[in-house]
Amino acid sequence: MPQQRYFQRGEVKSLVMYLLQQRPAHGHELIKGIANLVGEEHQPSPAEIYPALASLEVAGFICGSGVRMDADGSQQFQLTEAGKQHLLVEAPHIQAVLARLQGTLPEALPSTEVIMLAMTQLQQTLDKAISSTPLNKARIAAVADILQRASLAIEQSQ
Repeated sequence: MPQQRYFQRGEVKSLVMYLLQQRPAHGHELIKGIANLVGEEHQPSPAEIYPALASLEVAGFICGSGVRMDADGSQQFQLTEAGKQHLLVEAPHIQAVLARLQGTLPEALPSTEVIMLAMTQLQQTLDKAISSTPLNKARIAAVADILQRASLAIEQSQ
């Protein structure tokens, strides 16, 4: 009986970009990073990671450093500006992927990563609000007030 795939189509790419937003990494570091998110038993193989990296590089979302940084000659990858913008668009999808994986392994997603996803989603919402409609003084004041109240609520939750 064939083994059921753990990752759905495109999820490895999404998780790679999610990890690269935190810092540049080598392929084997990304494998370990994903394993930290989803559990060692669901660690992606090099046969899943390296094609995902190649595809993301061709799409212009990541770039390799070109410099072989470690003894085994692996290349370090980082997000491009286009990748950062794509990540903002993909934030809800990535949040859904992590929620699905978190449902499988409740302890898999550290709380700081949940906060980072929420911040990414907030940034995406703000970018849309600022760029999609003409801003007037009332809209600016309303958005600023919402952000100030959120900041105060976060401070008070400590």
